[in-house]
Amino acid sequence: MNDCSEEMSDCDKEMSDCGKEMSDCGKEMDDCDEEMDDCDEEMSDCDKEMDNEAKKWMIATKK
Repeated sequence: MNDCSEEMSDCDKEMSDCGKEMSDCGKEMDDCDEEMDDCDEEMSDCDKEMDNEAKKWMIATKK
């Protein structure tokens, strides 16, 4: 009987540790999502700049 309660105690501790790890993982994933959003914005800005440069170049070469 004593072994069983010990095992249950160990199991509860493992589940608690697991919960903490999952929580940490969730935070990391949120951070990662934010970074990816920032990256998407930067790429979008970059695309716009490249389009503008291409337009300027086309206008310059037409003259």
